[in-house]
Amino acid sequence: MASSSSYEAPSPAALDEFKSRVKIWLETDNTIKQLQLLVRERKNCKKDLSEQIMAFMVRYNIDDITTKDGRLFHKTAYVKRPLSQSVIRQRVEDALTSECRGVVLRNLTTRPFRPPPPTPWAPPPPPSTIIRRNTTIDDWWDYSRFCQVSEQQAWERACEAYAVQLVSDGTLGSAETAKLDTILRWRARRRNIYILPSGAVCGWAGFADVTCTTPTCSAYVKSSTKPGLSDVAIQVLFHESMHNYGLQHAGRLDRNRFDEYGDPTDVMGVFSGGKDGLLCPNAPNMYRIGWAKPITANAGDLNGAWGNLTFANFTSSRGPWLEGLVIPASSQSDANMVVVDLGQLKGAPRTPYTIYYSMKVFIHAYNGTQNERARENFGTKATLLASGGKGFTWKSSYSLDTSSRLGGFLIVRVVSADQTRALIDVCGSTVQKELGEACTDGMDNDCDGLPDSDDPDCQ
Repeated sequence: MASSSSYEAPSPAALDEFKSRVKIWLETDNTIKQLQLLVRERKNCKKDLSEQIMAFMVRYNIDDITTKDGRLFHKTAYVKRPLSQSVIRQRVEDALTSECRGVVLRNLTTRPFRPPPPTPWAPPPPPSTIIRRNTTIDDWWDYSRFCQVSEQQAWERACEAYAVQLVSDGTLGSAETAKLDTILRWRARRRNIYILPSGAVCGWAGFADVTCTTPTCSAYVKSSTKPGLSDVAIQVLFHESMHNYGLQHAGRLDRNRFDEYGDPTDVMGVFSGGKDGLLCPNAPNMYRIGWAKPITANAGDLNGAWGNLTFANFTSSRGPWLEGLVIPASSQSDANMVVVDLGQLKGAPRTPYTIYYSMKVFIHAYNGTQNERARENFGTKATLLASGGKGFTWKSSYSLDTSSRLGGFLIVRVVSADQTRALIDVCGSTVQKELGEACTDGMDNDCDGLPDSDDPDCQ
């Protein structure tokens, strides 16, 4: 069993002596702190005086000063920078880098240093090899001969380093330096545009990352031989920038022949139609990136349908025709299109149609959604199918899923068009002929404008 311990109590004389020692210790500690503070102040004073004395001796070329309390000497020593791995790496890269070409050495911190081969400027590798490497070099570039991924990455590194240097030395002035510093710190989808000299040996006028899913994305444009950018280069710049938004080339289907750049209404297609101005993207591309939207309201009863039409809008008791849809010109409203989706077809992609007015009614097919970065939209292309003004009628091909009864065909009829808007009628149907009960329901089921007994199919 545990028992309590007993301790001897100090005598009054011993207790007084202990208190006296504690008091002396505290006084001594306070004195040391005060002296340390005085020493720091004296050292700071000495440092300031040393710098002033040194500056004076350097300015007037005085090597030593003799006083009754001693001598002061001034001496300049030159010490070579030690040859660390980073210094060796930098010097080798500098030796192999000229105005037009250079190398990126491998990380040498975990492997012995090996000098690079004497002539790294070999022909470009086959297309399957993106980066040019060997046992010592991670990459090399040569602007004077090539225009591949390696050269593009070298342009990006050089431009980024130059921008960082401008911020560091402040040569742009405080306001512009602050703006550039903000850009360099931006890490949420920063889009960089690189204007290349006209002599760049690139086989394209422009090139860009398609869909910006990384912190930074790049677009490259070759400048004109004239000072500044030509009209064509400005169109190319806009075209390549829109690739960063995920847009593909805007094609056109004409007599079953597809032209990848054939849409004259879109900067992603034949942008020469813009002449000295800029073309906006077409309706499906504007729809995808959120720059425009379907019409939101129309006067009159349209079976509840406004700008987003589906199969259900054409199968009500009112019949398959939606008449009197008003589409504002693109210059009048951002709500300037009608999107029609007849449904998913077996063995065929989902094909919504966009109907858009800008002096003409333009009809496009687009197999995507209204989402700039959605994975299902990667690779989707807007295709111009047809266009026309007042009196123009267009009919799609027929395709029906017999199990779901979705699909069919679509007809667009332009009733009128002026500077500010177009009035259209739209009809969607799953039957190509009116037969049986369809001949007595009072509707124009096959969208030929002839209901029931007026239709030859019912006679």
